[in-house]
Amino acid sequence: MAVPIVMPRLGDFMMEGTVAKWSKSDGDSVGQGEVIAEIETEKLNYDLEATDGGILHLAVQEGAVVAVDGVMGYLLAEG
Repeated sequence: MAVPIVMPRLGDFMMEGTVAKWSKSDGDSVGQGEVIAEIETEKLNYDLEATDGGILHLAVQEGAVVAVDGVMGYLLAEG
């Protein structure tokens, strides 16, 4: 089962964020709580942690602007 990685709402008025950097590459194994991306907003930088473990599948590249709750990638089940 695929677990979507979505742009978090980091403030009341936040509408979108930028994926500044992926900490892992497409196809890498990720553990729960591991930092997978750096998110930039107008006011802060945020290290996004994986909510689950699995294989990382990127849906957007570094520098992409993603709306709040928009899908940035997926964590896929191993195998």
